[in-house]
Amino acid sequence: PYTPPQYDSVPLDRRSISRKQGEFPLGVLPPDTSILTVGADVGRRKIHWVAVAFRESGGLHIPIYGSIDTPVAELAAKDITKHHEINAIGIALRELREVLLRGFGQEGKSEPVVPSKVFVDAHYLPEPVHEFSRESGKRFTPIYGWGKSSWRNREYNHPKQITQTTTRIGIGWSLSYDQSRGS
Repeated sequence: PYTPPQYDSVPLDRRSISRKQGEFPLGVLPPDTSILTVGADVGRRKIHWVAVAFRESGGLHIPIYGSIDTPVAELAAKDITKHHEINAIGIALRELREVLLRGFGQEGKSEPVVPSKVFVDAHYLPEPVHEFSRESGKRFTPIYGWGKSSWRNREYNHPKQITQTTTRIGIGWSLSYDQSRGS
């Protein structure tokens, strides 16, 4: 498994953080943005999302990120059923769709740029994510994210070849298509 390099910890201060801030205001894409994508992580109480602008220079820029509360947060814990959770997550996903389809400004252009692909992690609760994807079209794609903590003590079983379901293989990752769910 990958072991990240060790870095010396540096105390945070306002000036050093400001120097690292990008040259574009929050929510504004660089002029050389070629593709804009969004990743969303669905949880019980919030959907966290981040936009990633792929630049013609080969770099990446994160123009904006955020979170949307699900209505589950308003219910008392004892009153929540799976049905409530599915509905609450669906409501929050539709709110996210509204935000993203408004688009984002791009330096030097008058028309807003809408993400070409939005990847929504369906691992927490698949039903509302797949329903949302079906109603929203191909721009919104369910994915299953498996972080290191999700695997606990299991090893990642790297596929050896491309098949009907495993469509892409990279170093330490693979992309599979679940025909039963249409994702």
